[in-house]
Amino acid sequence: MIRGLLETGPGLLVQGITGTQGRLETRWMLDSGVRVAAGVTPGMGGSEVHGVPVFDTVAQAVAVTGARVAMSYAPPQAAADAVVEAAQAGIELVVVSSEKIPQHHWLRVLEVARRGHCRVIGPNSQGIVVPGVGRIGCPGGDEPWQRFAPGPVGIVSRSGGMASELGMFVRTWGWGTSVQVSIGGVPRSVRP
Repeated sequence: MIRGLLETGPGLLVQGITGTQGRLETRWMLDSGVRVAAGVTPGMGGSEVHGVPVFDTVAQAVAVTGARVAMSYAPPQAAADAVVEAAQAGIELVVVSSEKIPQHHWLRVLEVARRGHCRVIGPNSQGIVVPGVGRIGCPGGDEPWQRFAPGPVGIVSRSGGMASELGMFVRTWGWGTSVQVSIGGVPRSVRP
């Protein structure tokens, strides 16, 4: 599913693209070959980041670009609402970078996402790497994402750093990875 959305999909949407982390990691995603179709930051519609148009809402961005995948860099206090907005706009997969999201907010998010047939990875996910295709988020940080060789091994980890190290070992052993997913390395949420 992830490979297909990256290879043939209409592109990725970045929530919080105008913030420091969103701006930096959007550059890395573009450099990896992922088509970033739109950014969303309320109140910043009409601007651009690295040539990517910014919209005020996810619904506007989806209507114009048809994006089906989102990487969310919304701050913790807005992260739950950002995922709900994405799910209600028809996004199929949301990767959530934020951490320390209140548990009662996160439970609402998961219910809305389930009803909207939206998959959610995170919170506190470093992202996804599909070797030979690109990356969503920042697995591996600013190191070249090309260090991940295509192959048959899938890696899923709560630790983004450990997943990246495993990807390098797998490459060293001559196999390569089909996909690497960081599902989030700290407790899923915090109690109110």
